[in-house]
Amino acid sequence: MKVNKIKNNLVLILLILLQVPYVYLSFFAHPMVDDFAFSYYRIKIGFLDSLMMVSSNSTGRYFSNILLVLNPMVYHSLTWYRIVPLIMILLLIISIYTFFNALIEKKTKFVTKIIFTLLLESLFLFQMPTIFQGLYFYTGSVTYLSGIIFSMFYFACLIRYLKNKFLINKAIHLTILLFLLIIACGCSEVVTCIIILFHMASAFHTFIIEKNKNKLFIALSLISFFCLLVIMFSGGSIVRDSMYENNHRLLNSLWMTALQICRFLFYWISSVPLLLLSVLFVPLSLRLSKQTRLFEYKKYVHPFVFLLFIPAVLFCCIFPPYWSTGILGQHRTIDVACFFFYLLWFWNIGVWVNYFVEKRKWSMF
Repeated sequence: MKVNKIKNNLVLILLILLQVPYVYLSFFAHPMVDDFAFSYYRIKIGFLDSLMMVSSNSTGRYFSNILLVLNPMVYHSLTWYRIVPLIMILLLIISIYTFFNALIEKKTKFVTKIIFTLLLESLFLFQMPTIFQGLYFYTGSVTYLSGIIFSMFYFACLIRYLKNKFLINKAIHLTILLFLLIIACGCSEVVTCIIILFHMASAFHTFIIEKNKNKLFIALSLISFFCLLVIMFSGGSIVRDSMYENNHRLLNSLWMTALQICRFLFYWISSVPLLLLSVLFVPLSLRLSKQTRLFEYKKYVHPFVFLLFIPAVLFCCIFPPYWSTGILGQHRTIDVACFFFYLLWFWNIGVWVNYFVEKRKWSMF
């Protein structure tokens, strides 16, 4: 036990040291075009008017729009601008830990859950397609990285709700759950699409396969879909789409999306750190399966079904830009796909390992 404790502490120290380069780089963050534009509007016409202008002429992302007009450059200070990446890193770590803490039972040690958290966070930052635009560019980070953060808080809250572990009481917990859902969906379209995908899959599994008449996921699907419609049909989204001539081409969007899915899947799966961690995760997933139902083998659902979630998530993040603009002009949306890819990748490893153990009577030892 003492040896394991020493190993865990060494791994934890190493993972903390891996955060140093990302913290160091934040001191070199510098505003770009969109940052100056939103700050200029805020200074000239005030908060409410600039928010209305952005929502009606630029984008319909109702929550991230609020963050956009709160750009620290309004205060003519690079210091606050460079503190934002540090805050985002901290919030990302907290949100991932909150998710794991809700998913895994309490008997798992705090250090173990922190290690899981920092491993996922470090792997994500290392493999982000555009870490500059996704973390150090204020406009990009508050739009897409904040969506990841709030979705993790939302999923953690949802897991606790399903486990009947309420914050104060059921009514208050449900109110917080709906609030987090609306906030997460209001960050970006791609995050909303991923949430809708999860809700619809869960509703199908609950209502059709398990014959459970609980309509929670149907209700959540409708709410998140309504949030997506609010974004899509807002004045800002319509104006933005009108600026592109080659958009709204279904076959071209589907074809280019398929190519990009293959491209990024190959890039991420061939990553040496991911392959190494995947091998190490195999025996660990067997122990985790005793503490969470996430990896348990289900006779009525083949593991290939879980595997399909990976390209589905990439589709949610790649197709919308091609449909709206005709191009994948920036990879900030792929940052979102990258994060959820890693979550789903390790989830699938756990599912497949338990499938071979239960179905094939396979043993590692």
